[in-house]
Amino acid sequence: MSEIKIKNVILASVACVSLFSHNIYAQGILGGLLGGDNKKEKTVEEKQSEDKKKGAGIGALIGGAIGVASGDDDKDRLEKGAIGAAVGGLVGYAAGNEVAKKRGAYAQKHDEVERAIAATDRKINRIQQETANIESKVNSNYAEISRLTRKTKLAQADIKRAKGILDQIGSDLKTNNDLILDTRTQLKLVKNDISKMEELIAAHPGDQALVDTKNQLAARQAKLTSSLNSLNGITPELVAQRKSLSSIIAS
Repeated sequence: MSEIKIKNVILASVACVSLFSHNIYAQGILGGLLGGDNKKEKTVEEKQSEDKKKGAGIGALIGGAIGVASGDDDKDRLEKGAIGAAVGGLVGYAAGNEVAKKRGAYAQKHDEVERAIAATDRKINRIQQETANIESKVNSNYAEISRLTRKTKLAQADIKRAKGILDQIGSDLKTNNDLILDTRTQLKLVKNDISKMEELIAAHPGDQALVDTKNQLAARQAKLTSSLNSLNGITPELVAQRKSLSSIIAS
């Protein structure tokens, strides 16, 4: 077999395997062909190993087929098939290795977002608990203000009670404002995580795990938005109560 024919087989194998790998990966299909399933029982490292092995296997098949197809007779086809399989295997392994690297980067980003979701859940629980606590105090304040307002003359104990509530309202206003800032910060972080997931979904279309994670983030965003609306509504109530108590004490 001439040197020119060997070069042609090698070039054809490299070109076809490279084109095949690039196009299929771009369509998000290579992840499935090269061990891209999302079974939980397999670690990322195991999937990366499969990426390389299956890439080499697919490359060898394509390269061998090209070699056989370009042969002139049985002996020539056998030789060219062997060369094509060897070259295709190497190119396929390289393509699989690139997929493995991308899988590792994808897994790292996904894990980062999962950890962020867990941290956000803890923040959401704290914000909701503190918001409920302030709302309970606001309702209690209304009842006490109503009681004090009905009195024609305040006793010393009533004035002391009103001043205590006034101080508490000042503290609650500060807590409420801090919660508003914290909630806005968490909303910004969640929006950033949603953007990350959208990038991953675009790079890995058809990956339901990514879609599910994005939906989880969207649910957290809705909870934080609801909390922010509640906190924003509490502020004017506390301000109004502070004004009412100040008037009661001054009278």
